[in-house]
Amino acid sequence: NFDVRKHLLEYDDVLNSQRERIYTQRDRVFTKEDLSEDIDELLQAEVEKRVPQAFEDEEGPWRLLAWLDGVQPPFAYDEDQIYPSYGFRLLLDELNQTGQDVRQAVLEVVRQAVQAENNHTLNAIQVLIDRTGEALDSQIEERFDLLDTFLEGQRDNEEPRRAQEVADELANVIRMPLRLSNQQLRALADDPEEIEDDLRDYIETQLTLLNATRVLGAIEYRLNESLDLNKNELAQMDWDELADTVLGAAREIMESQQQRLVGENGQILRDLDVLLQRENVENDSGKIRLLSSLAQGTRTDFDKRTHRQIKQVYTRFSYAFHAAQLLENQTAEAVSEDVLDHLEQAQEALEDAWGQSEFARLRQNAERIRDFGPAANELDPGRLDQPVTTLTESEREVLSEELGYRAFNQIYRQLLLGAITEQWVDYLTRVEALRVSIGLEAYAQRDPLVEYKSQASEMFQALVEDIRGTVISRIFAYQPRQWNTVALESTEVVAPASAKTRKPDKSGKKKKRKRH
Repeated sequence: NFDVRKHLLEYDDVLNSQRERIYTQRDRVFTKEDLSEDIDELLQAEVEKRVPQAFEDEEGPWRLLAWLDGVQPPFAYDEDQIYPSYGFRLLLDELNQTGQDVRQAVLEVVRQAVQAENNHTLNAIQVLIDRTGEALDSQIEERFDLLDTFLEGQRDNEEPRRAQEVADELANVIRMPLRLSNQQLRALADDPEEIEDDLRDYIETQLTLLNATRVLGAIEYRLNESLDLNKNELAQMDWDELADTVLGAAREIMESQQQRLVGENGQILRDLDVLLQRENVENDSGKIRLLSSLAQGTRTDFDKRTHRQIKQVYTRFSYAFHAAQLLENQTAEAVSEDVLDHLEQAQEALEDAWGQSEFARLRQNAERIRDFGPAANELDPGRLDQPVTTLTESEREVLSEELGYRAFNQIYRQLLLGAITEQWVDYLTRVEALRVSIGLEAYAQRDPLVEYKSQASEMFQALVEDIRGTVISRIFAYQPRQWNTVALESTEVVAPASAKTRKPDKSGKKKKRKRH
């Protein structure tokens, strides 16, 4: 009993040390006044982890850009200004450096984006076909081995058996239904070697048909259009011929879709002319709205529940693959620094947006400067009882900046506390499951306590990364107001049965105030 209690205490000590670290962090979040440095450290750690991984990816860094666009999408601030995501900022830099008029430059960027996405899709289809072909070879080899084993057993069996019974047994062995003629059934029972070649051809054809059907379904779902290929004819081909046929059909469909979208009389060209009449593209905010609107479309769909026509917004194409091409000649270190600089400026822009929003909200009911709360303490104490109408422009800026700092710092506090609590509760469930099952390690001649400490340590490191990822993913989700792109309507009908205007100068950007 003493040994059992001793081991229980040792297990508890592992979790208690982790609990102490987590609760120390929570207490620090409660008591620390300025949490901006903590958030900056999390951002830096996450970016420096993801950027090198993205540059090692064979497909390029498009996943990094997709992640960045999800973490920090474009948002509105300072009246009608838009701060771009990192991917949009790369596109804006390209647009502003071409020297072409906006219409031609935007059209060229869209065409390159569509072409880059098509190239990526074709490459993904090729990889899918190749992997399916490798899996098919393994499946055929496995079923042939099973067939050989069955036929050997059948030859050694001297007792007469019904033909259908033998066929059913073979179907169970090779794990696929058999469709044999009466003559083949009799041969299977009397002389299996007579139809061995027929059985091999049947197995290979059926497995090829099954895999071809799966590949076609995946490709058609991705292209949102039928390849119009006969599956039974494909099943009679060898896999290389089948792959060429399927890839050629997919390429033709994508070329047709590209022509309809960005051809001389394509939908993008028509929509671009309409949007240019609505948007002021003299500044970067207008260009962001223009690019975002072109990437979206609306089409008529049918609601299966109400059986009524509805307008459905869909994504025509993605800029991520083209934006990834703009990073090809850069190093991971340079991109990491650039991304961190961009996100720091995004934080400052969003803090400014919160400051303006809070100032406007408090201004509605404020009569004296003191009514702005603790933020008013940044002004001259003798001014606190003065009417709000006496505020100078510089005092308004100070109040707005202080209100933004306090609002954003409170968001940081909520984010950190929420992420720590959410992930810690989930971690306790998983570590308790580990504790229950770890005793099985003794059967492998391993010390359960040692294994528990090792696995719990790895799980705790994963917990820290999960907390960091949760915080980063929500930093820019708290926005005082949103802006929407205008998705233009296309003529497609679905059948019912089937930031800142300019990137701030790095040398003159605003520095964050440090609180002590």
